[in-house]
Amino acid sequence: MQLFTEYPYWLLSLSGLAGGLYAGLLYYFGSKHTFPVKMVIVLAAIRFVLVFGITALLINPYRVHLKKETEKPVLLIAHDNSASLLVMADSSYIRGQYAAEYAGFIDKLSQKFTVEPYTFGQSVLPGEVLSFDEQLTDYTPIFKQLIPTYKRRNVVGLVLLSDGLYNQGINPAFLTDGISFPIYTVILGDTTVHSDLSVFDVRYNKVVYNQTDFTVEISVNATQAHAKQTELKLFLDGKQIEGRPLMITGDRYSETVHFVVKEAAAGHRQIRVSLTPIAGEAVLINNIREFYVEVKNEKQHVLMLAAAPHPDLGAMTSALEGVYETEILFEPGKPIDQFSYDVLVLHQLPAESPLLRYANTLMSQRPDCPVLYILGPLTNLNMFNSWQSSMVVRAENQPISLDVNGVIDQSFSLFSLDEASAKQIMQFPPLNVQSTGFQPATASSVLLRQKIRGVETNMPLMLFSYENERKTAFICGTGIWRWRQYDYLLNGSHETFTNLMTKSVNYLMTVTDKNPLRVSIRDAYFLNDEIKVTAELYNESMEQVNEPELNIEFTNKADHTNYPFVFNRIDKTYQLNAGRMPQGLYHYTAITSLGNKMLKAEGDFQVLSGSLETREAVARPERLRSLSNKTGGSFTDQHHLDQLADQLIVSDHAKPVVHESRAFDPLIDSVWVLSLIVLLLAAEWLLRKINGGY
Repeated sequence: MQLFTEYPYWLLSLSGLAGGLYAGLLYYFGSKHTFPVKMVIVLAAIRFVLVFGITALLINPYRVHLKKETEKPVLLIAHDNSASLLVMADSSYIRGQYAAEYAGFIDKLSQKFTVEPYTFGQSVLPGEVLSFDEQLTDYTPIFKQLIPTYKRRNVVGLVLLSDGLYNQGINPAFLTDGISFPIYTVILGDTTVHSDLSVFDVRYNKVVYNQTDFTVEISVNATQAHAKQTELKLFLDGKQIEGRPLMITGDRYSETVHFVVKEAAAGHRQIRVSLTPIAGEAVLINNIREFYVEVKNEKQHVLMLAAAPHPDLGAMTSALEGVYETEILFEPGKPIDQFSYDVLVLHQLPAESPLLRYANTLMSQRPDCPVLYILGPLTNLNMFNSWQSSMVVRAENQPISLDVNGVIDQSFSLFSLDEASAKQIMQFPPLNVQSTGFQPATASSVLLRQKIRGVETNMPLMLFSYENERKTAFICGTGIWRWRQYDYLLNGSHETFTNLMTKSVNYLMTVTDKNPLRVSIRDAYFLNDEIKVTAELYNESMEQVNEPELNIEFTNKADHTNYPFVFNRIDKTYQLNAGRMPQGLYHYTAITSLGNKMLKAEGDFQVLSGSLETREAVARPERLRSLSNKTGGSFTDQHHLDQLADQLIVSDHAKPVVHESRAFDPLIDSVWVLSLIVLLLAAEWLLRKINGGY
């Protein structure tokens, strides 16, 4: 043990001087004839020690010593809380007996470890209570959010309990890099492969146009159904319009079937696809999918003007042609009515091109028409800066060519991209960019930021702006055709690229909402999703307020059932969780009053049957086994939790860690020092009394 003080040590001599003076004055001059000489010496020594000790405490000395703390090993537990576990054949066991077994598993481990239990589905949440109501399964938050928070803890392992299925995020096998402890996996659910048919996926355009044929693409999966026959049926507004017999060849069978729907009437049309059950099929919920398609009377027109032919134009046309009428021009043609197009795409314009004056004229004729700029090596950047005020791009003295990837800007809110699509977009190949200087206007919304040679920057790669009554979008490089090709390589479809392009163009076409009451609601929910709605209200000074009560009513268009709700006021916004609602097409009407004005916002959304969690009814143990093998853990099933607990308890990893640190304890806070002072005072008083003193 060492003593330490923040003040100079020579101050202790003052404490000694004070103790000596006090003891000498009191006992040498005042008590030398009252007490025996030996007693005077003892009493003076006691008084000296008391005064010295008390005054020494005024310089706040510390006792410095080594402090040892033993940290129990930390064991992380992540339990799948998704609804897919209740779809499988052994769902009654998961609902009942399993809950008690899992609780006992945690209790047993808690004797040796600091157990940190979590549940996961769409996100990771602390706790061990299981509800199996998550409608998505994503392993990514476990590896990207949960594990990094325990980086400095004595973590000996992660126990991952799941059915091995996921429908969002990245394959967990690609997420184990950098993990320094083993993962022990437990397969849940039924691993027996039963006879099963499923409508695994349906792809369609949510908006189509009257008098236009549109395609519905259906992916069908089958297991343990070799040589059996089923029929895939397509229904429009409850009436079967087509059926396709399918002969299943193989125990693991998949096929994609295309149906063409002809000349559907305008409005919201209900489409249902179903597979006829086969003998021995235990799970039927995944045999049916229902959804709605909005049929509009006329298509909107996208006009593309290009400085030169480029594969980007073909990629954009392929993405947009199912929803919009598209036209590409490389040189002036027949005169175009300035009101016949709804969005103007300028590919590498302005540039030295026959279309330069033509494009400038069209833009001046329609100052409110949305424009999408795609910048490239032919773009005249000085002229580009003079054509618009939403972004300034530096023109380089020497020609350059940079390969630039995109990073999603988390603050972007003009339209939504699901997490899986956002991750895939960040994996897309780089665009070819011709400048190192981009300065967007303050009012711009950046969707993608530039990532150059692995370094993320604040410069935009794809952004949107709204200035002077014109909506403008910018793609700051060429090469988006590679995005479409990579999308197909990654997913077997062009869905992610198509959604990105159509949502971008759709935002440009959407008339800016000048209604002071703005409601944000998704256009589609699954049957088990909670209907969550947010709203904003602005006064005449465009200040956000939420003092008035805001009511909303959902109306089922089929049976005209009404569901009225009142929003909660949170901060400056309105929020509502309306819970789950029956399948169908709904119209919503939100109403409030601000001052003497009645305000209203309305729209439509749909509740679809099924869920992503019902598409597969058999657990996938090979995915979990792979995680354990890669990290040095072990793999078992849900019926051997007790044995796994015993294995973990005797594991070489299950050792506590002793942390040593220097502790600084003020002596003035010490009970022993206080006790010694009190004891000396009592001793002095007692000796004085015994010897006749006062």
